[in-house]
Amino acid sequence: MRAQGEQQERQRQQRIKKLEKQPEADGISKELVRLRQGQGGWESAGSERREQIRKLSSELAELEAKVQKAQPVESSLEHLIKENMVRLDMEKQRLMESLRVIARNVFYQALEPFKKACHNYRDDHDQFRQLTQASEVWPLATEQIVVHLMPRVNYPPLLRRILGAVLEGSTPSNRFCLTAAGAF
Repeated sequence: MRAQGEQQERQRQQRIKKLEKQPEADGISKELVRLRQGQGGWESAGSERREQIRKLSSELAELEAKVQKAQPVESSLEHLIKENMVRLDMEKQRLMESLRVIARNVFYQALEPFKKACHNYRDDHDQFRQLTQASEVWPLATEQIVVHLMPRVNYPPLLRRILGAVLEGSTPSNRFCLTAAGAF
C-alpha cells in the first residue's frame, strides 16, 4: 500500500513539473491546482491508519493481559455455592407435573360428551371450562350426591339444556343442577 502511494506521488510530481514548464492555460492551471491539493494525501491517510492500528494494538495487548490474569478454570459447583444456590427437589416437580397431566386428562374426558352434544367447536372448550370453574353447593344427602352449580355466566337456553342433559347423563347415581345465573 505504501509503495503504491509513493509511486502515485512520483507520477504526480512529474506531471506537476511538466505542467509548470508549459505556458499558463485555463485547463492546465485547474489540473495543476488539483494535483497540488492531492500531494501528501496518501501520507496523511496512511498516518491515520497507522495511528488507528497502534491504538487497536494497545487495546489488544490490554485484553490479552486481562485474559492472562483471569482464573483459567472455575468450578461451576463452587460458583453456585458462592451464590448461595440450592438444588431443586425434582420429586416435588414430578409430582406437580403428574397432577397436571391427570387433571388435563380428566378435564378432556369430561369435555368429550359435551363436545359431542354441543357441536360448537369454536366455543365449547371455553364454555365447559367456565362451568368447571363455577361455584357449587353440595347439600348433605345420604343416598346421592347433589351438586348445585352457580356459574358466573348466564348461558342461553339451548346451551343450558345441553349442559343439563350432559350433566344428568354423566353419572347415573349423581345429580347435577345449574342454579343462580344459569338456573333451570
